[in-house]
Amino acid sequence: MYGDGLVVFATEDQDPRVGIDRAVTIGYLEEGELDRLLIFIADSGFFGLDDRYMPSPALPDRPWRHVFVNLTGGTKTVSIYPFDYPDAPSAFSTTYEELLSIRPAEPQVFTPASGTLSVTDLGPIDGLPAGQANQVAPWDTPLMGIALPEAEEGIHLEGEQYGIVEEFLLRYPAGQLFGSQEGRAYQVLLEADLPWEEGSP
Repeated sequence: MYGDGLVVFATEDQDPRVGIDRAVTIGYLEEGELDRLLIFIADSGFFGLDDRYMPSPALPDRPWRHVFVNLTGGTKTVSIYPFDYPDAPSAFSTTYEELLSIRPAEPQVFTPASGTLSVTDLGPIDGLPAGQANQVAPWDTPLMGIALPEAEEGIHLEGEQYGIVEEFLLRYPAGQLFGSQEGRAYQVLLEADLPWEEGSP
């Protein structure tokens, strides 16, 4: 959620996608809703909480839960571990639940139209373990308009070119390795430009 009322929320779904790992929906709060939310957070006692809450000793390898509030006068971050820590303070829980309940007016599914293509050179294909070497797919350089070595430092793609690369990668499972015309294997990553990276305050 941003100062201009922009709300971005992500949900897991079963649709295959490239560039983002979840379905993203965007929209804007109605007038006055952001002020109401900030008053609710302040009244809950959130700004008086410690930075983190966790049991002692802590269980290993569990996910955290975080709430960040960025204001002109400063930033307040509160984290709990694990994400379902039963002794988390009520000010954290009520703030988190209130944030989850926010739904913007006229929400729309976000469709990426630009992003960065980057690759990692894994060496010669014939130097990979046998199982991996047999699974390397050819990279269609004429279709992409980009040779894999050109993307080692990252290449920003927009519009039609982004769509072509995304559609090509959707033909393959996540983690697919690709081979260049020079016989080298590459790990390929496409990262979409997300809504809050497009100039929203």
